[in-house]
Amino acid sequence: GTSNGLAIATGTVVYYGSSQTVAAGTYENLTITQSTGDAILAGNTTVNGVLTISTGLLNLNGYTLTLGPAAAISIASPSAGRMIIATGTSQVRKVFTATGSFLFPIGDVTGTADYAPVTVNLTAASGFSSAYIGVSVTDSKHPSNSSASNFISRYWNVISSGITAPV
Repeated sequence: GTSNGLAIATGTVVYYGSSQTVAAGTYENLTITQSTGDAILAGNTTVNGVLTISTGLLNLNGYTLTLGPAAAISIASPSAGRMIIATGTSQVRKVFTATGSFLFPIGDVTGTADYAPVTVNLTAASGFSSAYIGVSVTDSKHPSNSSASNFISRYWNVISSGITAPV
C-alpha cells in the first residue's frame, strides 16, 4: 500500500518510501526505491533473481545478503547515494557454481558515504559445494600495513567457502 511502502507483483517485492525495514527471508526479485533514509535489512536475506536499487542505500545492518547462483544486481549509476552498505559484520555473498566474475557494488558510510565497489574474478577452482564468495569493506588502514604514510584509506574483506583452490 501507499503508506507502508511494500508492494508485491510478479515475484517482485518493492520497498519504497522513507527508511524502510526490509524483512529477512528469501526473495525472487527485490527492489529498493527510497525517497529518504536507508532501506535496512532486518535479518539475513537471500535474493535469487534480481536485486534492483533504484534510489537510496541498502544498509545490511550487520546481516548477510546472499545472492543465488543466477542472481544479478541492477543499479543505475551506482554511487555513494545508490549502493549496498556492507561494513562491520555485514557481508554480501555471491553463490558460485563455476568460475566467473561478479561486481559487488558496496561502500561505507563511515564519516561521509563512499562508493567502493570490488569485482571478484574467480578464474580457476573446483569443488563448488555450497560455494560462495563474500565481501565487505572497511574504512581504515589495513591492520597488516605498518607504514605510517603509505596506505589506502579502505580495504575489502574477501572470503570464500566451499570452493577448492580458488584463484
